[in-house]
Amino acid sequence: MKISEYIEIKTNDGHIFSGLIMPSTDKKILSLKLNSGYNIGIEKSKIKSSKLLKKLKENKVNLEKIKINPQYKNVTILHTGGTVASKISYKTGAVAPNFTPEELVSMLPELKNMVNIKSRL
Repeated sequence: MKISEYIEIKTNDGHIFSGLIMPSTDKKILSLKLNSGYNIGIEKSKIKSSKLLKKLKENKVNLEKIKINPQYKNVTILHTGGTVASKISYKTGAVAPNFTPEELVSMLPELKNMVNIKSRL
């Protein structure tokens, strides 16, 4: 069982859970993101069986390289967090507040004709 695999777990007490394996801070606990969006932790010692349902892949997008235009003002986007200002990682099942300037321009293409963009966490 590896992070980013979508699995079905059967526990010793008869419960069945399906979800995306996420990183866990405890080696004795398996962390799953369920279809409902909730996260659960299952003690590995209580897992009767597991079945791989599918592997998810991170979507790679070719982003346009940003060119600095000396005639435009520079704008720095500060990432302060929050669900709306974050993107999901299908590898971990979690969200992270981190967009590169290229990703910001791909979402808002008109920006490349207005300002030079930088981003910081």
